[in-house]
Amino acid sequence: MRLSVPSDVLISVIEDEAVLLNLKSERYFGLNRTGTAMWTALTTAESVETAYESLLARFSVESKTLRRDLDDLVQQLIGHGLVDSVPLTQAQRAEQTPSDAFSETSAD
Repeated sequence: MRLSVPSDVLISVIEDEAVLLNLKSERYFGLNRTGTAMWTALTTAESVETAYESLLARFSVESKTLRRDLDDLVQQLIGHGLVDSVPLTQAQRAEQTPSDAFSETSAD
């Protein structure tokens, strides 16, 4: 799965923090430095798994902790309408390793 930002969601990054505004619900959400890094990785990567791998290489964190925190954030973002989940194409799925495929399935 990959994530896309709906057209009715605005984001403003100030220093290392972000504010997200859902125009439909008229609610806004704040992200700290870590949340902003995760948001950026999730919304620019080809898949959630690619974002995970990028963040794992960038930060000194246990893989299980990052996986849990990233999955939690993804669920919150989807739940608040701040991102849409887009299924990977068959070609994109074929490029993943077996562990990637398991991660993608468990994130849904």
